[in-house]
Amino acid sequence: YCSPRTALARIPKYTWIENETLTFRVLVRNDGPAPIEKGRVRWTLRTPAKVVLKEGSLPGKALPRGRVSEVGKVEIPLQGILESGKARRLDLVLHLAGKPEKNSYHLWVYPKKDPPVDTKDVLLTDKLGGKALAALEAGKRVLLFASRLGDPDWNRKLAAWRPLYWSLAFFPGQAETLGLLVRADHPVFKGFPTEDFGDWQWRGVCRGGRGFDLTGLVPPGFRPIAQPVPDFHAPRKIGTIFQFRVGKGKILVCGYDLSERKCASDPAARRLRWSLLRYASGPDFDPPFGLSPEKLKELFPNVEELTFLPRPDLEKALFRIDCAGNYKASWKNIPWKPDLDLVFPAKEFSYNLKRSGGAWRDEHCSAWIIGGRGAVLVLKTPKTFRGKVWLHFTDWNHNKRRGMIQVQGRRGRFRLGPHDKDSKGVWTVLEISPRDAARGEVRIVIRRTGGPNLMLADVALFGG
Repeated sequence: YCSPRTALARIPKYTWIENETLTFRVLVRNDGPAPIEKGRVRWTLRTPAKVVLKEGSLPGKALPRGRVSEVGKVEIPLQGILESGKARRLDLVLHLAGKPEKNSYHLWVYPKKDPPVDTKDVLLTDKLGGKALAALEAGKRVLLFASRLGDPDWNRKLAAWRPLYWSLAFFPGQAETLGLLVRADHPVFKGFPTEDFGDWQWRGVCRGGRGFDLTGLVPPGFRPIAQPVPDFHAPRKIGTIFQFRVGKGKILVCGYDLSERKCASDPAARRLRWSLLRYASGPDFDPPFGLSPEKLKELFPNVEELTFLPRPDLEKALFRIDCAGNYKASWKNIPWKPDLDLVFPAKEFSYNLKRSGGAWRDEHCSAWIIGGRGAVLVLKTPKTFRGKVWLHFTDWNHNKRRGMIQVQGRRGRFRLGPHDKDSKGVWTVLEISPRDAARGEVRIVIRRTGGPNLMLADVALFGG
């Protein structure tokens, strides 16, 4: 990459099928001390163990200094290059004859057709419903294709192939991960050649995939089979391929889109699906960690879009918080503490805020800042309380803020969509039942899924 002379391959793709012809153009960047009169490029196609399968060279060509020059075109028929129909990684190596520098590219070749797999003992499903849970309870095997579960915005950010740029704090709203950690030696990948990171064959596989936050649901020693790496601002354990023992059964979860439509155009996705089927139906499928059905359901909640409503009559509220309403400074984010809030109290109600990103005030509003770690609003209520919690969010500076809200104890979650059209912000409401308040408190988890943060300006509690 930093050499004075670099041979380059302009390759249309990294994944190939055995009946195709590998075609690429060869270029050379010459930043050496002088032009080269007849630069001849040699190419080699070899295995990772450096066993040469095919090789050749291109006629010499003048390579001016300080320019990228095209040397020629190479076509390599791939017929017969696989052993017994097994997919394999190959390395394309280029070097300029008589020079020490070499450049290499990882390529993957897949069979035209995959061998059949007997999956009669495996339930294949894209839903975690009663049928899948009943199969697990009965001691059966389940392969869950989860690319349509969870939130289409948030969970996709946890499965992106391209790492986030620079930092979530400085460039919010992008993907949430820094790459993919792959347990390459796991038997699930016996039919899918991979390194221990998300190399180029994973790029298409990751497109349309979803990752799932396992933090707090799994024991510390649990390792997903494919694990996206989070940004350090929001550390969490994420999984895109993982497995559990549930009840008497076993479940293998894949968050990548391995639908028939996807597999028809992406040989890597097709091969990964085949490898998962082979593993789930074979003797190696033996998850070391168990998970209760209840916790499994928490991983794949129902997501409902929140409705924006007119401002309620706050005079009728039982309890109200003007978030950071006592904060007198302006345009400065400071650590939150209770005396910064303007509270309209009631005897039976109180509150606490955990993991807040700070308090803020400007000429538009005062608000709690909810950053990458999210926040938990704890409302102390009577155990039999039934009513509504109104939340007022603002995005007056048009940062495309979005979020996810969950009442702890419920499986479902609520999606807070973009709310930057009105500088006064938006109001939305959560229904609270005695079941939610059974412990004398209601816990509301609020998480940012888009934009730099969320700004929560008011909380109001109403009866009925």
